[in-house]
Amino acid sequence: MNAANKRCVMPVYVRRNNPQLAQNIHDYFFTKPAGKPFAEGLENLSLELAALDSVAKDGKADLPKIQIEGVIVKVVKDKFPPQK
Repeated sequence: MNAANKRCVMPVYVRRNNPQLAQNIHDYFFTKPAGKPFAEGLENLSLELAALDSVAKDGKADLPKIQIEGVIVKVVKDKFPPQK
């Protein structure tokens, strides 16, 4: 499953327990604010991937061992921290 499909599937799993959070996650990745070329979630995902690339160039990360799903989950958790 590629990153775009994973991004689409995550809200489906969340929707069972929290429909509003599922909608918020969807909007985070797919709704472009006025005057912006990309949705906030895609911008943050790009920033996270660029940071990983930079760390890998410094020899501090092994990119083949990093799963894109984990990066997407991190970006989502940064925006929507789990409720305690």
